[in-house]
Amino acid sequence: MIRHGVAPFLECSTRGDRRFSAMCALVEGQTIEYLYQASKVFENGSHGLRWREAKGRRAINQEACAVYYGQLWDYYIRRNPHLLDVLRAAPGLSDTFGQPGHCCQATELWRIRNAIFVFGSNLAGRHGAGAALFARDCHGAEYGRGVGLQGYSYAIPTKDERLRTLPLDVIRTHVEWFIHFARFCHPELTFNVTRIGCGLAGYTDAQIAPMFAAAPANCVLPEGWRL
Repeated sequence: MIRHGVAPFLECSTRGDRRFSAMCALVEGQTIEYLYQASKVFENGSHGLRWREAKGRRAINQEACAVYYGQLWDYYIRRNPHLLDVLRAAPGLSDTFGQPGHCCQATELWRIRNAIFVFGSNLAGRHGAGAALFARDCHGAEYGRGVGLQGYSYAIPTKDERLRTLPLDVIRTHVEWFIHFARFCHPELTFNVTRIGCGLAGYTDAQIAPMFAAAPANCVLPEGWRL
C-alpha cells in the first residue's frame, strides 16, 4: 500500500473511488492501465501487449512509460476538472495495490492535487479565455487579481489593465518574481507552467522560454523550455 497525506484517506483503486483507478479511468475510450501497459517495450522486442501480459514486468523503456503514465493522469483530470475538487477535499490519498518503485495512481493524483497552475494573465485580472479561464474555473484564480498566487494557481501578467500586450522586459520582471516565489517561498510545491505569453499575447516560445532559465526543479516547464 502507498499513502500520501494524512487520514482519512481517499482510496484510489477499484477498492475505493473507481474514478481514480487506472483500471476504470478512460482516456480516449481506453483505460489508463491499458494504455500504460501497452506502451511498454521488452527486451525481446515485444510491445503493445494486453495489460495482463505486461503488468508487473519491467520494460526497457520504463522511464518513458512512467512519464507517459503521469501524462495520462494529467489528461484525464483536465478532461474531468470536477474531480480536482474531490481530490482537494481529501487530506490524504491511498492505493491498496501500490508498491514502492512502481507507477502508482495515488502518487500521480497526489502530485496533481498539490500542483499550482501557472498561467498568463492581464493586470486587470479578467480571466475570461484560454488558460486564464481554466485557472479560474478549476484552480481557484480570482477574477480581478492579475498577479501572484490565488487558490491553486499563479498568475504571471502578459497584458496590462487595458489588455494590451506588455513589453518583454516587464514580463521578464514578473517571471523573476515568480521564480523567486517558487524557489524560496514555496519549494515544497510543484508549479506547472503553461506557455505564458505565447497565446493571445503574441510572443513566441523563443522569446519567453529563456526567461525561465533559472526556474528551480519544482517548476514543470513546457516541452522545450528547460534549457
